[in-house]
Formats: sequence, structure tokens, C-alpha cells
Amino acid sequence: MSLETQELIHLKSKICRNPTQTEIQIVAAEWSEHCSYKSSKKHLKMLPMSGPLVISEKGYDSGVLDVGDGYIVTVHIESHNHPSAVEPYGGAATGVGGVIRDILSTGTRPIAILDGLRFGNIEKDSQARWLFKNAVMGIADYGNCLGIPTIGGEVEFDDCYTNYALVDVAAIGFGKKDRLIKNSAKKGDLVVLLGGSTGRDGIGGSQFASDSLESENRSAVQIPDPFIEKLIIEAILEARNHKLIKAMKDLGGGGLSCAISEIADTLSVGIELDVNKVHTREPNMNTDEIMVSESQERM
Repeated sequence: MSLETQELIHLKSKICRNPTQTEIQIVAAEWSEHCSYKSSKKHLKMLPMSGPLVISEKGYDSGVLDVGDGYIVTVHIESHNHPSAVEPYGGAATGVGGVIRDILSTGTRPIAILDGLRFGNIEKDSQARWLFKNAVMGIADYGNCLGIPTIGGEVEFDDCYTNYALVDVAAIGFGKKDRLIKNSAKKGDLVVLLGGSTGRDGIGGSQFASDSLESENRSAVQIPDPFIEKLIIEAILEARNHKLIKAMKDLGGGGLSCAISEIADTLSVGIELDVNKVHTREPNMNTDEIMVSESQERM
């Protein structure tokens, strides 16, 4: 991963020194379009952000709606286009895993999945047919392993999507309002990394997802493991019941680097992190790799 020249100049001016290689990798991930929405944020700001049922808390990874009688519904949607165009099964499956963890981060149980898909002409294009078959299978298989149904969706086929795919997945959660995890922290609180081990899969994934599709970088596509995700769901909901969680964040684009910095910013705290304590899947992983790894099924 790397920064554009003007971005590197801006970073140096902000920290008043030359950044370390680890810092460059972290900022490259965080400043990617996938993580920062640097080119689309101005358009996203035009969308409504408030309403009579909306519970708005800084740092939530999903929308939260108060539906009355002490219950809430959570909703999150995101795209996983680029990974799905390269490795459609894994790309679509990890997209589902990501939105489910975003629902889980509020302390609600994921109960349903939806999708919106776009592919080329499958009647005359074998590549489009391959993308369609495997993306749909990836979405279905991941949800089935968790016992979460795909309750709806839509798909369109058009020549304008030749050699590419649009894969949008959404998740819905449900829970009690008094068990909603409200982001808070104080000095001395412990940061816990929960779930799967950290490997080299997905390194550079956020920047890869922000680039044009010119080369196939399959190593940047994350590896799904829905059975670990199922264990995470039940463990977190149990910890929530015992009021053991003050704040929570899914590890998605940018891995640890983005999750830790987003929590620190949301809670206005500093976080001390010892990467030597991270459970790694592969030997001799360096600090750069551990910080920006996008291995899935981690909170």
C-alpha cells in the first residue's frame, strides 16, 4: 500500500516529521476511498441522518431505530464489489460477514440478510454467469452456516456490468433498547481483540477495493469462516447480557488500524496497543502486516 504524493506531503505537515513505514501503511488504509469515503463523503452528507425513530450515537456501525415497546431494530448495508469481481464466492461471503458484525457491534442479534446484485449478460457471457453463480452461493452459504436467512433481494443483468459485479449486502438486527451498547470508556479499560486469528489474507484489501479493476489480486480478498462468526455472535451477546462491553467495533477495512483509531476518536481517548499480543495465524508477521491485516471474523 502507498500514499499519493500530495497525501504524503500532507501527512508530513501534520505530524511535523517523516512518517514510519508502519504509519504510512496505516494511513494508506485509512485514507483509502473504501475506509474514508474521501471522494463520496460530500454526496453521502446529502442523505438524511435523523428522524423520530433514529437513535443517533457517534461511532455506531449500523443504523439504530426505536420501534417501541422497549425494542430496537438495527440496519446496515455495504458494498463488496471489487473483491466479488475477483473472487465472487469469498468476496460476497465476507461482505455478509462484515454487515452482520456491524449489526452485532450495537449488541443486537442479526436476524436477516438482504442483497442487491448487478451482473453482465449471463446468457452470452460466461464470466458474468460465473460471477453470478458464485456470488449468490457465497451469500447463501455464509448466512446458512449462521442460521440467518436471506429474506429478500434483487438482481439485474446488463451489458454495462461486463467483467464486473455490484454486490450490495445488508443485515437486520433486533434487540432490547436497554441492552443497546452505548459507546463509552474510561482510563484503564481493557481493549480485547476477539474472534479469528490474524493472518496475511486481506492485507491491502481496503486500498484494493478502492482501485480500478485492472489486475486480479486474490491475496487481497479476505477468507470467510462463518463458523467462527457464529461463535462470536453468541459470545458477544452473552457478554452483553452481563454488561461486560462498553464499546465495540467490527474489524473490516484497514483491520486493527482503523478499528482502534475509530474507537479512540469516537470516545476521545488514547489507546495503547501491543501488537505482540495479537494472536497471529502465520509466523514472523511484522507490525505493518498485523495492523492492516483484514482477516475476517474479528471484533
